[in-house]
Amino acid sequence: MTKGISATEEGRFNKLADGIATLLGGLAADAYSQEGDVGRGVSDSLQFGGRFPAFLQMYVDKHVYCGIKEGPYAAFSEAVHEADRQLLPAIVKQIKERGIRTVYSLGPTPELDAELLKMLAEQNIPVRYVAVDISPSTLFKAKDKISDHIGTHRGSEVTLDEILGSFESISSSEKSLVIMTGVTVSNYPDSLWEVAARIARPGGLVIADSGTTPEHSRKESAYWKKYWMSMYNAPAHRKMLMNGLEQLLPDIFTPENRHKWQLRVRYVPRTGSEQWRERPTTPRIQDEVRVNNEMDVRWAGREYRLMPSQTIVPVVSCKPDSLSFLTKASEYGLNPVAAKEYSVNYSIEGGPKAGAISALFVVK
Repeated sequence: MTKGISATEEGRFNKLADGIATLLGGLAADAYSQEGDVGRGVSDSLQFGGRFPAFLQMYVDKHVYCGIKEGPYAAFSEAVHEADRQLLPAIVKQIKERGIRTVYSLGPTPELDAELLKMLAEQNIPVRYVAVDISPSTLFKAKDKISDHIGTHRGSEVTLDEILGSFESISSSEKSLVIMTGVTVSNYPDSLWEVAARIARPGGLVIADSGTTPEHSRKESAYWKKYWMSMYNAPAHRKMLMNGLEQLLPDIFTPENRHKWQLRVRYVPRTGSEQWRERPTTPRIQDEVRVNNEMDVRWAGREYRLMPSQTIVPVVSCKPDSLSFLTKASEYGLNPVAAKEYSVNYSIEGGPKAGAISALFVVK
């Protein structure tokens, strides 16, 4: 409790602070979604359909986002975190051997970051920790969680910087560790691998994680559809989607437009076959806005007309197998140094379980 105020007053203050942080996060996300390649991608999506690259606004409200970790998603979240934790000793070892002194956390996962900083302090390794996000509330939560590890410990110093902005805006002049845990790469376009490698620089390190779907035959696709939909079509996930969409495209929520579209959560199974020389695609969940009737919307000061059967895809969450995850990273010059897998403690009707993988890469 904050000194000098009652618990009730502190609760009101925290609620107000969260509200302000969420509002500022929305403004920051709005600005991000209107600039450069992202702005052009949004414009293309509104004109022609397809992936809507301003998806980061979906995660601005931390309270709604935390809601999706309830129920079956809790077991999945725990598995990802445990895979990350098991990798920490290898990360500390590599940081020490490579003389890395800067850590960038893209979309911080405060609990994991705090544990890493504690281990670095115990090894007398001084680092500069840089938290990066478009959400002030996320940065505030990260700072609060790691505050005990900032400063001088056993003669080594840990300093903190915060950057309110996009991952793409970060530049680095020295080899670094880039953390992108919390299944960030699963929900982000593949270009994030390139961004991480650029920030880490040659000889630097990148840690990333993902939920995984085991290799399976096509006849098992129905099971995995039911498995992932049980998490992603849950009320908490749909609520997060609707809140994010209302911030992204408020015009589709007006009384005249609300009935002209529907939200659909869809599982897209693995396709392709090495046997037939087709490159297999990664199973994924797609959150889609399907337009049923023509409607006009404004975005970034410009008018757009959405047409029937047009589909906008604000969120794509990939569920690769472990080998595909590591192979994708290698396409961007990232070689695995260490990896850990962990099984999700959740299945449907006693069937197979999904898993999580966390891997540490070195940039070529």
